[in-house]
This record gives sequence, C-alpha cells and structure tokens, in this order.
Amino acid sequence: MRILRNIAVSFSMYSRIPMPQFVWEEEDMKHILLFLPWVGGLIGLFSALVFFFLPLPHRFFYIGIFSLLPLFVTGGFHLDGFMDVEDALHSYQPREKKLLILKVPHIGAFSVIGLMTYFMAWGTAMSYLFYGQTILSGEKILLYCLIFFIARCACALTCLILDTAKKEGMLTMERGNRDKRDIWLLGLQLTAALVTALCLHPLTAIAFSCVLVLFTLYYDRLCRKNFGGVTGDTAGYYVVMLELFLLMAVACTVG
Repeated sequence: MRILRNIAVSFSMYSRIPMPQFVWEEEDMKHILLFLPWVGGLIGLFSALVFFFLPLPHRFFYIGIFSLLPLFVTGGFHLDGFMDVEDALHSYQPREKKLLILKVPHIGAFSVIGLMTYFMAWGTAMSYLFYGQTILSGEKILLYCLIFFIARCACALTCLILDTAKKEGMLTMERGNRDKRDIWLLGLQLTAALVTALCLHPLTAIAFSCVLVLFTLYYDRLCRKNFGGVTGDTAGYYVVMLELFLLMAVACTVG
C-alpha cells in the first residue's frame, strides 16, 4: 500500500495523469524519484499505441501527435524548468542572482528564444526520424519510445547523486528522503532500458550511452559553475535537453 501511495505522489507531481486524492505524509514522499521514469514509460507507451493501432493518413500527423504527447502527459512540467534555466544562464549575472531568476514566475526573452530554438531542433529531428527512410519501421518507433524513460532515469540519478545548489526546496526534500536502494534500482532501470535498445539496434544503444555520459558531464559542470549545483529547474532542463539529444541519436543511427 505504501508503494502505491509513493507511485500516486510521483505521478501527481510529474504528470497530469489523474491519481487518487489523499493527504500526503512524509512517508509518501519517499522513493518518488524512483518512479519518475515510469512517467516517461507512459509517454512511450502512448506513442507506441498511437503508431501501431491508430492508422493516420500521413506521417506528418504522427509527428504532431508524438510531439504533443509529452506535453499532454506532463503538462509542460519540465519545459518550465528549461525556460527558467535559459533565462538564468543568459542573464550573465552572479550565481546568487541566477538562483533568484529561477524563482521568478515571469518568463523572459531568452526563455522564449530558447524554447523556439528547441522546438525547431525537435521538429527537424522528428522530420528526419519519420522521413529519413522510405519505410518507417516499428524498431525505430520503439527506440523513440525509450528516450523518455531513459531521460527520466538519468535525471532521477543526477538529482540523487549530484550536489544540490540550495538547502531548501522540493529537490532537497526529495533527496532527504532518498534511500541507497533507490539509486541502485534507478540504475537497474536505466541498464534495462539500454539493454533493450541494444537488442533493438546496437549502434543506437552505443549512441544513447555516449549521449548520456557526455551530456551528464556537461550538465554537472554547467550547474556547478552557474548555480553551485543542481536544482528542480535544472532537472527539468536536463530532461528536456537529453530527450532532444536522444531523439537525434535515434534519427541519425537507424537508417
């Protein structure tokens, strides 16, 4: 029963999927990051169902639906953090000022520019994914579905392992409730996803691994330099950017 409450809290926080309503207790907040990848798994599942069971007249419609599904499931939760980070990074202010910018509820010009640039890159990668070959294989779609699960596995691990920028906030609370077993179980989920990718297409699995390592190293350095560590907003930035790079890996490696 406690695990079910943990799952319900995790999905209530990280998605728009309706969950049972109850008063959250401290025990309910434990392990919520452990179930963050399941939200990504749900996005992948919906995408697979659309592709395999919803016949559409043109591939363009799949691009639109696939691009909107993550927003429908999460409500733009991670994009909000991405936009806050874009504003903070391009302010070129001292670290303390950047941390304050992350808390500002209003959007700035650079967040809008960053979002437009992101969607142009996403649209280009999606177009190449769907039009890069004459026959659109189920293998390619399944690899695409995996990127949402993989990105959230890696994000949860960075949230639990990397240094935090603040001593308060939701991320600090989640870390305070962490268990070493959560790290191992998240690592196991990530490994299982990469092994699945390896079985589907070895070259893509290698590309996934390289993207994960390189981007995580870059992200750690970026957060330390600009914010003194990771925050909830930078976690959103991490998920959004990693999904884009993993999408590019699929589009470029599966011909």
